[in-house]
Amino acid sequence: MSRAVQSPDFFDAMYLSYMAILGFTILFTLAIRQVRRPEVHRQLILFAVLPLLPPGINRFYMVPFHLPTIPVLPLYLTLNAMGIAILAYEWRKNGRIGVYSMIGAGWLVMQQALHVSVVHSTWFFAFCQQVAGLVRYR
Repeated sequence: MSRAVQSPDFFDAMYLSYMAILGFTILFTLAIRQVRRPEVHRQLILFAVLPLLPPGINRFYMVPFHLPTIPVLPLYLTLNAMGIAILAYEWRKNGRIGVYSMIGAGWLVMQQALHVSVVHSTWFFAFCQQVAGLVRYR
């Protein structure tokens, strides 16, 4: 599989998929560990769901506007708006933002900050090749 054969969206989609798995796993695990603290648990569950939303958000923008590529900037702006809404709710309700909500928001920021450098790296290309090589059709 060469990089030239892949569509421009392939590596963006792979990155978003891997980050969805990793982000959901980390944040959901933290949420389960905080099940006895409902206010913390609720916030972590909300943040855990955000990494799973990119496919739906992409369709929301791509289908009606007939976009040929994944709209990465609108995707992240939408996720940021949802994250800010979660933080604003907590601020309004408690008068502060908790550590675990900051961890959830930090995940979104970290994912966005690393997106371009990871997607365009040679190690990520090799990793995607290895994962795609696991698929066998008979």
